[in-house]
Amino acid sequence: PEGGRIYTVASGPIAGLPLAALVASAPAGDAESGAVADLAATDWLARHYRFVTLPSVSALALAQRADPPAAAARRPELVAYGAPTLAGSGKGAARGEDAPLRKRGGVGVRGAGLTLAEGEKTMASVDRLRRLDPLPGTVVELTKLSAAISRGGGVRLGAKATESAVKADRELPRAISVVFATHGLLPGEMGTGSEPGLVLTPPGKASLTDDGLLTASEAAALSLSARWVVLSACNTATPGVEAGASGESLSSLARSFLYAGADNLLASHWRVADDATAALTVEALANRSASPATALAAAMEAVRTGKRADGTAVEGWAPHWAHPASWAPFTLVTNRDR
Repeated sequence: PEGGRIYTVASGPIAGLPLAALVASAPAGDAESGAVADLAATDWLARHYRFVTLPSVSALALAQRADPPAAAARRPELVAYGAPTLAGSGKGAARGEDAPLRKRGGVGVRGAGLTLAEGEKTMASVDRLRRLDPLPGTVVELTKLSAAISRGGGVRLGAKATESAVKADRELPRAISVVFATHGLLPGEMGTGSEPGLVLTPPGKASLTDDGLLTASEAAALSLSARWVVLSACNTATPGVEAGASGESLSSLARSFLYAGADNLLASHWRVADDATAALTVEALANRSASPATALAAAMEAVRTGKRADGTAVEGWAPHWAHPASWAPFTLVTNRDR
């Protein structure tokens, strides 16, 4: 029905296509013009339906967890990690900006050598991770989000954004919203057989507990009760097509955070832009009265048009946000939508 939810399960290349960016009817003008007026007039599918991605068909049958006993008012509104301390050149620092050596996932170095074998375990190379480009835009993104939903608190940046800090964070299990704003690495960028992961500030020396990369299996070991987990990173929803990825990037990351206890996961299909991403996450997470699917759809519309449903303007809106590259990268992965 119009405005209804559509649950999707996809694998392979089609899983990298956000259905919200398809059109419900042929554009009246030049379909490839890219002009703001033509984009605004396009009948996007996102205007008609609320899309929910399932990590698998069986996810619909997962037992519904009871709501946490602690009152929402007593729980931390936000725990966010971002802007890891990295030493790259910064030439491709803005997520969403193309650079010759950057492969999918926003990697500033080539994929070879990013992992090191340690017995039966695989660790990331801290030296290689440290060469990734810094992400100063994530500071702005998380600062805006914190001001909107958490009175300026809950943000861990730079030297505080480490894998050890994530695993030891006592507020993380109780937080209502958990956000990671950083580089996301796909299995093909790490090496055959590796897991997808989120880059954090690399330690001086890698260990099995902290190598600067929070992998899918490590995410699954976290204890979460968050209504939202946002992976504001590059290609966290993209199915891997490189050697060894087997199209499992989305499912492994999604299953990991859902298994850890998250109700709803927002993940990205491509390298995301800092400014539009900040606006979209603020609009979605601040909308407490709507279900996550409806909140995301309303956030997409606000970013696309620059206007919220009540007619108020979205701060910092720019005309190029009308393009799907700005408003359509995120997908909702859940089996709950409440």
